[in-house]
Amino acid sequence: DYAAYAENLRAEAERVAAGVAADADRATDSDRTAADALAEEARRQLELALAYGRYQALLGRSGFIDFGDQVSIALRLLRASPAAREILQQRYRYILVDEFQDTNRSQAELVALLAERHRNVTVVGDDDQAIYRFRGAAISNILEFQARYRQARRVVPDPGCCDPADPVQQPRPPRGARRGEQGAARRAALG
Repeated sequence: DYAAYAENLRAEAERVAAGVAADADRATDSDRTAADALAEEARRQLELALAYGRYQALLGRSGFIDFGDQVSIALRLLRASPAAREILQQRYRYILVDEFQDTNRSQAELVALLAERHRNVTVVGDDDQAIYRFRGAAISNILEFQARYRQARRVVPDPGCCDPADPVQQPRPPRGARRGEQGAARRAALG
């Protein structure tokens, strides 16, 4: 849990600071700077942990959950309850995940648990477009997909599929205009 992580970091910062103070004669400026930086990071993490704890308490009192909770609560349920896991695996026989390169480890595990029975999972993604690392996305999810699903086929679009000269890629006229054109062509053919 985040509070425990922050508390362990604080304790480590105190041990490092005590070590530098105990050996003050041999401690370098670099040692003191590193100890100060660790202490500052520990203070920052403790402050964030307290704010996050307060946020979670407010959510709980109000009966709300956030997006991260949706994933973590579902994941805890699937891990802890074989009966719930079986029901959901039966319900979701086929799974499709778009932008898989932007999933985090929890989301990938959730997909894996749901797909465990039928192993009918399709993911769409491009490792060159992984842009959400700052939000916890793990590019390894898409890079290791075929190792997890050995029967998976990799489908790579034809390089010419996005050619601007390809008429399929060109903007289409509005629906009404297309209908009008088709109607005029139909009327002309019926003559």
